[in-house]
Amino acid sequence: MGLMKKPDVTFKYIAFLVVSVIFGLLSKFDFIFAALALFLSLILLFHKEEFQKILIICIYLSILFSSLYLFLKIEPFSDGSKSAFIFPFFVFPSTLFFLVGREFTVYFSAIGVFFGLFLFPQVDKKFLSLSFAWFFSSLLLIWGLSYVRRRMGMFKLGAIYGISGATFLFVINLDPTPSFYFVLSSLLSPMISLSIIYLYERFLGVLTPFYLFDLQDLEHPLLVQLRKKAPGTFHHSLVVADIAYVAAKEVGANAELVRCAALYHDIGKMLRPEYFFENIGNIAKHLKINPPLSSKIIIKHVEDGVKLAKSYSLPRRIIDFILEHHGTLYPEYFVKAAQLLDMKFDASYPGPTPRSIETVIMMICDSCEAAVRSLEEYTVENISERVDVVVQKRLGQGQFNNAPCTIQQLMKIKDAVKKALTDFYHLRIEYSPESIKQYSETIHLRSKNPKD
Repeated sequence: MGLMKKPDVTFKYIAFLVVSVIFGLLSKFDFIFAALALFLSLILLFHKEEFQKILIICIYLSILFSSLYLFLKIEPFSDGSKSAFIFPFFVFPSTLFFLVGREFTVYFSAIGVFFGLFLFPQVDKKFLSLSFAWFFSSLLLIWGLSYVRRRMGMFKLGAIYGISGATFLFVINLDPTPSFYFVLSSLLSPMISLSIIYLYERFLGVLTPFYLFDLQDLEHPLLVQLRKKAPGTFHHSLVVADIAYVAAKEVGANAELVRCAALYHDIGKMLRPEYFFENIGNIAKHLKINPPLSSKIIIKHVEDGVKLAKSYSLPRRIIDFILEHHGTLYPEYFVKAAQLLDMKFDASYPGPTPRSIETVIMMICDSCEAAVRSLEEYTVENISERVDVVVQKRLGQGQFNNAPCTIQQLMKIKDAVKKALTDFYHLRIEYSPESIKQYSETIHLRSKNPKD
């Protein structure tokens, strides 16, 4: 996503496309030379961009060109057979979409298809139609991938990809055999794609929508433990997750990531649940120790959370939320209590402060939910006022200084949090005998005077 924000990046893509055309023509004479030159141009043009994305693209281009080149050397494909239509091109754009994003995948599909043209044993109408079927079906696929959240959706997209490409091939060639092979490839390819994506998720910590969906399963071992050992914290996490999701949607942040991370941000509290008010409804445990020790115990839930997350192999991006949701704040309740007792000590969370808009949202929602929950009366005015105080306080404490977040975005987040909290703590009808009696008397009076 960051690649498209720079003003000169479009010219780089155009230059890369021109270079691709030149070396694509050269590939008819020397495939290895053309491929190496193409990768070199990619690195030179995009060396200031995210290295990981460039590396992934280089690897994928290498695999695509090499596999296609070898594929066409193997019988029965070497004679230009219709069976060449079974080549699983679907795998490349469908996996790259989740690894490097939409924009780069579109360019990859275009360049890959064009470069592949020069590897076919004969460039005629039949193979031209195959390349264009790959390209146009990939564009449809990339659009569909934006809405996929479950792995089963990949098989549905594979069917759509196959049908669209097969229709295109049949219209051009008037031959059902290539269309049949194309559909067969498209139905089998999602299994390969999902296997590759799974490896990236588990071994490199890439947070795809599928992985986030798995982590949000409330039967995840960590969440099951949190529910059993610290039910109050678990409920708080669920509420924060819903509020944060709404706020993230409002500013165009990664809402799925924020909601997932919110479920795990306080997992460290399950090691000492009795020291956290939401679990037992009082501070009895803290009355037996002094404020400095209480502060240390409260702060330690961040460190404990990180250890638990690592022991369960949670992705690094989720661990960032555990570390950053309190930033470098201090446990205000006990520090102020210590001041009243003339006790001086330094106590603050290890940080760092939020470094992304997603962790900013997490900090605001976590603080606001806790602050609003302590209100004696839930009214729109009280909730709005409490949210304003919390956000202004965090801003004054410099907690958002290291995050790419504008004041305008903060205002949108604040408004979204107010609405979400108001909806959650909505006013309910009072079921007391007095309320019921008043209601019945009003109805009785109106029945006698319908005009009123």
